[in-house]
Amino acid sequence: MKPLEVQLRESFIKLYKDDVGKGPVQTNVGVTKNYIVVEFNGIFTPLETSLLHTSDGIELIGKLRKIIKARCQEHHAAEVERLLGCKVIDFLSKLSIEKDTLYFLFILDKMIER
Repeated sequence: MKPLEVQLRESFIKLYKDDVGKGPVQTNVGVTKNYIVVEFNGIFTPLETSLLHTSDGIELIGKLRKIIKARCQEHHAAEVERLLGCKVIDFLSKLSIEKDTLYFLFILDKMIER
């Protein structure tokens, strides 16, 4: 990984731990043009993992993760803007309960210099 990607990765892991209480098992960050792609693997807490095996667990975890997403989005976007000196103009996320993975895509208002 390039130095910028390493710096973003470390910041994202810290923010994620602060927001969720547990860090992801693995985090991958890619930077290209005006995009930042983040992949968090192994995101579920032990409680969430237990709940996923109940009859309404997937629905409960989906709702909980939507709430967490809003908080993470705010903190992660602010960190991107602070580190890179640009604006996040759009943010997309995708939760894969089956893969225990969360994806973030940040779209920035300018190209990131390498």
